[in-house]
Amino acid sequence: MAKTGTVIQEENKQLKARGFAVGTLDDVAARVTWYLLDGMSIHNLPCDQYHRDKYIAKGWSLNPPPQIDEDTSKELQDEADDAESEERKPRRGRRVPNPSDELIDAALAEPPESETEVQAPEDGESE
Repeated sequence: MAKTGTVIQEENKQLKARGFAVGTLDDVAARVTWYLLDGMSIHNLPCDQYHRDKYIAKGWSLNPPPQIDEDTSKELQDEADDAESEERKPRRGRRVPNPSDELIDAALAEPPESETEVQAPEDGESE
């Protein structure tokens, strides 16, 4: 199904807001620099419709990520370290019993006296 003019205009607005060049094929650069989520740049990648959709789906952008000053970077790293150390701490509280623990304990326990006694066959019966 072909896209209508209003749908194309809406897509163009969204692409312009993300930093994409919108226009005819002559206006759009054939190769551009894409930026990954972590800020790493990859130069000379295609920017046609197929690749643009593919890279946007991965979270890549034509705009470099905003620069973070050193103080903010240190605060973010401290928060990440605190969160990581919280994950490593043992949690307090009751241990949730595992149903298989009872089965294992029962199997390892000595069998009751009545089961250990071997009954002698009665007269006339054979094993």
